[in-house]
Amino acid sequence: EEQFLKDLQDIVITEIKSETLNTEYLADQIGISQSQLYRKLKALTGGTPTTFIRDIRLDRSLSLLESNELNIAEIAYEVGFSNPSYYSRAFHKKYAKSPMMYRKK
Repeated sequence: EEQFLKDLQDIVITEIKSETLNTEYLADQIGISQSQLYRKLKALTGGTPTTFIRDIRLDRSLSLLESNELNIAEIAYEVGFSNPSYYSRAFHKKYAKSPMMYRKK
């Protein structure tokens, strides 16, 4: 089970910038159906494949925010969000502060 999650995580990290990274792509890469992927991730993590992908993207964005090399929009694109305002909302929902407030900590 841990190897399954590690394999999924490796796929997401490798393809993090790609807009084609979605549940269908993840299921294809791991070699199971989308419904099997959903059931297995729900059982292991309590979340959906979409949430799994989004959380890895958000976690990756933390290190980019700490580096101060990119602005917020560039970070959003760097981790695969096509809309910086959606990235900011998702970040705030997960970490209870905006990306800008996190950077100022």
